[in-house]
Amino acid sequence: MNDKHIAEYLIEELINNKNTSIKTKAVKIVEQTSNFKNKDIVVNLNPLAWRSLIDSDDKLLDKSTNILDYYLKKQSLNISGLENQYIEALKWIKTEKWRVKIENFTLGNREIYVKLNKSCLINSVIRDPIKLNELYGKRTDGGNFFIKINEDTESSLTTRRLWLLKNTCENVLKALGYAVEENAGRKLFLTSKSQGKIENGFDRILCGVVKNPVSNAKETGLSYFQYLEQKMKLVREANDSRPVDEIEDQQLEMIAQAVITFEFISVKPSHPCFIKVDSDADKAGTCNRGGTFVLYNLARITKILDKFQYQVDAGKYPKLWDIDKVDLHLLDSEDGRSQLLQEMMRRIYLLKALQIVFTNALEILSITPISRM
Repeated sequence: MNDKHIAEYLIEELINNKNTSIKTKAVKIVEQTSNFKNKDIVVNLNPLAWRSLIDSDDKLLDKSTNILDYYLKKQSLNISGLENQYIEALKWIKTEKWRVKIENFTLGNREIYVKLNKSCLINSVIRDPIKLNELYGKRTDGGNFFIKINEDTESSLTTRRLWLLKNTCENVLKALGYAVEENAGRKLFLTSKSQGKIENGFDRILCGVVKNPVSNAKETGLSYFQYLEQKMKLVREANDSRPVDEIEDQQLEMIAQAVITFEFISVKPSHPCFIKVDSDADKAGTCNRGGTFVLYNLARITKILDKFQYQVDAGKYPKLWDIDKVDLHLLDSEDGRSQLLQEMMRRIYLLKALQIVFTNALEILSITPISRM
């Protein structure tokens, strides 16, 4: 749960409508880079800003001086005096049992500034992945869909990108609870061609081709498997400072595949992406560190957790406590080292949560984690 979710819940609470979007002028999320320390969310009090979100048959908004007045009337609470309305409505909202607590409200010029207590977030951020494990981030209430691709006969790399986009889209939608069915109501046809016939019932989704950064044209001379071999060579060269014999060819291939996936997926699907075949390639080439960076961090986390479990099995460390008995929000406390055992439990659970999040995210990209790098 983040600022966006709270903003949506505020909208839902104020107008009693679950079918709303954060794309509205009624509620604005304050960018983290701004200098407004006491503002995470800004709520516009002007009734006109809320008109598009409220049923046209609802005439109560026109009779309200502001959105809080409207909110109180919908709750059948009649409070006289504008200031009392603010106080009563804000208290009412503040009693909502959201997982992110509202720290305080500040009244501005026709606006309410909402400050969130984000320190309480750490408990749910870590507990949810631990308890849900592979189900974390997934839903079960979606519809159905079907995706096909139009292979690019001129470019093996472009065809590979289309397959990666298809697989990633399917994995994302499956995680949201959707089922892949040929007779689905929504059918997508991924293609690099802007023209040409497509089957009835399909929506054309135009995808960018894979280009050569030197010619700025579609890469047609290099096959996917040739590109994969070049990536494996680059990965091996990047590990010259480490014991290369510890990295098997199968692992090199998995790392290289991950690098290519990150290159092809990190660019907006409708935009072309560029190959990068050497470390000094033109800046037009996509950075190839993304895949190795993620895999390295996950491998490092796994190694730390394995070492911890080894020490537990050897009787040197105690077993992990029940996560519900660990006060995780103290991870950001400066005096956390006062009780080292509790601190260790918190940090191990943090690493386990990160491991689950990384693994589930890589699963969406069809990338298999490796145990060491």
